[in-house]
Formats: sequence, C-alpha cells, structure tokens
Amino acid sequence: MLLLQSQYDYEEVEIRLNELMELYESINKLHRTGKDDENE
Repeated sequence: MLLLQSQYDYEEVEIRLNELMELYESINKLHRTGKDDENE
C-alpha cells in the first residue's frame, strides 16, 4: 500500500473499503445460510 502519498484520494479509499465490507458481508451470509439456525 502506498500510504506515503499525501495527495491520496481519501474518498476513493473509503468507497473501496465500503465495497470490500459489503462483499465480505454478503460472502459471510452466503456461507452461513442454513447454518445460522444450527449455531444460534
């Protein structure tokens, strides 16, 4: 990661993070579908 770039587009980083989080959550839901009732 090039965190040394002071002019780094912060908004883009935030957008990327949000996209990653959404992707991660949907993957988690996919993996836990059907198993949720068992575990909790």
